[in-house]
Amino acid sequence: MAECECLPKCPFFNDRMLQKPVTTKMMKAQYCLGSNIECARHQVFKALGSENVPSDLYPSQRERSLQIIKDMNQSRYKKERPFLNWFRGKRSKV
Repeated sequence: MAECECLPKCPFFNDRMLQKPVTTKMMKAQYCLGSNIECARHQVFKALGSENVPSDLYPSQRERSLQIIKDMNQSRYKKERPFLNWFRGKRSKV
């Protein structure tokens, strides 16, 4: 398995998070040095960009990462919705 592309800047991997679980070493081996597919931090990074990864999100918090992605996508849709409605209205008149 390849190392995660986020290792150089990842607060979890570089021990910059305020509270560390006892299982940090095992989590690093599993999520950072193994397959990052299940890493909650990596999922948010891929879906929303590094600026949207919460500083207190641990790799094992998959349910939380999915909720963050869902909430952010809903928020983006609400912001784009007026434009989409306007665009649909213009198309139907053509």
